[in-house]
Amino acid sequence: MPIVFEVYVRPRSSAASDADEWFDGLPVVRVTASPVDGEANRTVLAAVADRLMTRRSALGIVSGHRSRRKRLSLDDDRPEVLSELQQWLRGGPSRRPAG
Repeated sequence: MPIVFEVYVRPRSSAASDADEWFDGLPVVRVTASPVDGEANRTVLAAVADRLMTRRSALGIVSGHRSRRKRLSLDDDRPEVLSELQQWLRGGPSRRPAG
């Protein structure tokens, strides 16, 4: 059963980032892509997949396709992925390797 969580997206940012930034209680995902033809949505899913150390195909957008506030689904129940998601949503630093 997929896990559903929310993120806040800042498209057209000067630099892509999933650093520990928050807006309205949600983790912020900054992407350089414009919200045109789904480009920013694809970039958001790729950035979140990288943050959670999972495959891109394990993520989907449940709602918010045309909004900055997005509900995402995660279909990967590996303990290390769930731990990283929990850490991120609590505002803790990523455990993924640097570089």
